[in-house]
Amino acid sequence: MEQTFSQIAKIRKQKLDTIESQLLHVRRQKQDAQKELTALFEKIEKCNVPKAGKASLMSIFVENLRLLRVQKTACEALFAKLIQEFEQLQKAYKDANIELEKIRYLQQMAYKERIKKINKREKIEMDEIATMLFSNAKGG
Repeated sequence: MEQTFSQIAKIRKQKLDTIESQLLHVRRQKQDAQKELTALFEKIEKCNVPKAGKASLMSIFVENLRLLRVQKTACEALFAKLIQEFEQLQKAYKDANIELEKIRYLQQMAYKERIKKINKREKIEMDEIATMLFSNAKGG
């Protein structure tokens, strides 16, 4: 029985480690997306509308601004997706950790039960030895 719990605990630990590495990966992606969003906000903020010049210059400015806003929208969507994925992975990590702790608890209980049985069997054997020694001492 204890062997079974060890194998199950090993599998649960592997699952927990996998989720933990996924969490680290998503956290890194989230940080990168946050940096990119910040950079895009700064670029948009620094855009200055040309006060004079050709119409083509104005249309290039408007197109660049539109592209920056499209990038910002895409980055915001990615960031929101990463936040959601991170929260799901946190929940999965918590659940996997609870499952691992349950298995460890059951493993510990099985170990204690096994120790109890060994102690009980040892006590019975010691009683038998004491009875035999008592009988030999009385009879001899």
